[in-house]
Amino acid sequence: MKIVPHSFMKKKCKFHNETLVESVEELPNPARGWYRIYTFCAEEQFNCEEYIDCKYNGDMLVLVFIDIGAYRDGKITEQALCNIDAILKFFTGIKKDIILRIAYDHKGVAQEREPFFFSYVTDHIMQLSGLIIKYAPHIYVYQGILVGNWGEMHTSKFLSNLKIRRLSSLLCRCIGMDSFLAVRKPVHWRIINFDEEKREDFERTRIGLFDDAIFGSNTHLGTFAESDKKGSWAESWPIESELEFEKKLCSYAPNGGEAIYDEKQVQKMSLNDMVDRLKIMNISYLNRAYDERLINIWKDMVWEGAGVWSGVTGYDYIGRHIGYRFCIRSAVMKYVKGKSPVCTWKIAIENTGFAKCYHKAYIWIECIGEDKKIYRNRLNITLDAILPGETVTGSCSMTPVSGDVYIRAERQKDKAAICFANVTKQKQRIFLGKLSLQ
Repeated sequence: MKIVPHSFMKKKCKFHNETLVESVEELPNPARGWYRIYTFCAEEQFNCEEYIDCKYNGDMLVLVFIDIGAYRDGKITEQALCNIDAILKFFTGIKKDIILRIAYDHKGVAQEREPFFFSYVTDHIMQLSGLIIKYAPHIYVYQGILVGNWGEMHTSKFLSNLKIRRLSSLLCRCIGMDSFLAVRKPVHWRIINFDEEKREDFERTRIGLFDDAIFGSNTHLGTFAESDKKGSWAESWPIESELEFEKKLCSYAPNGGEAIYDEKQVQKMSLNDMVDRLKIMNISYLNRAYDERLINIWKDMVWEGAGVWSGVTGYDYIGRHIGYRFCIRSAVMKYVKGKSPVCTWKIAIENTGFAKCYHKAYIWIECIGEDKKIYRNRLNITLDAILPGETVTGSCSMTPVSGDVYIRAERQKDKAAICFANVTKQKQRIFLGKLSLQ
């Protein structure tokens, strides 16, 4: 039998914890935040030199809009497919998560630009499928189903229930488990998920929403029904019912888009009201350039709540809470003596953002020992399990080693760092304190 030295059994382990302070800084986290739109015509050769500046603009997302209207009467040419490939390769190469929209029209004249035959639309999806599959790991959201003004699924002859189901089915085969398809209205989601057994099967859905008329009117410019009466499953509902539906759905699939200025809405909604709406919708991405009238109003507003955010502009408050935002609230260590002594860590993490993290993300406790080696273990929770407004405590055990203790997180699929919203000198990890074994 192995004899445990008496001196080892008497060792003490102390954790000198660092004070955890919430930060108001913008965090460079993937798949969330502000985006800009970059519009291309598939028939035009892509010149990456014209877009190199967007690598340094601070946005983690881009909306890549590709107009294929030039091919309404036939197949997409090989050269056009190569042009699209070059566009997606460029944005992937500069480490941007992509919101992708491919459509026949980017000027609001879809009926002039869309094919005459529905079979051409399905053929075009089949032609594009290889590229969508190729870049799916880098596509956060694929918006729309090719048709409608600006690709927004309205003002098109191809929006019968059967055609919506057919086009969305073809696209869902391409996006796999790395991306999400997004449709323009909650009613579109319900049309696609019409089977009785699938009606509220939100947990396994890969289809979310995009709303390019947030605050544009009381109905978000027709996103919701004018009537106060809730209709059937395949009809639009009044705003209260639709927001309740979005809150459930978008706990599992993302929602984002554009906020629009409307004088009546601005007069009756405070900053708190608008923030509450964005929270209910689980907004994870917004266009930073549209609508400038509303964005400028946000810049003139001030957050009046208590805490570290008091006095911050409405624009900064909204921008820094779009998507997920994780703040470490406490870090507690318990030392258990014995033949195999361990430190058990309990870390409380709050998601203060408007939405969840929709990709699996691991959390690591790391101790840099006096020997400069890194000792680490993973918490038993993942960041994607923490819903907005929730605080979840994760735990793990490690062999005690004297040294500096940190916490960091990363997205599973590509090891992209996810920064915590705590004041820190190192963006990609938070110093929790010092561990001493004596």
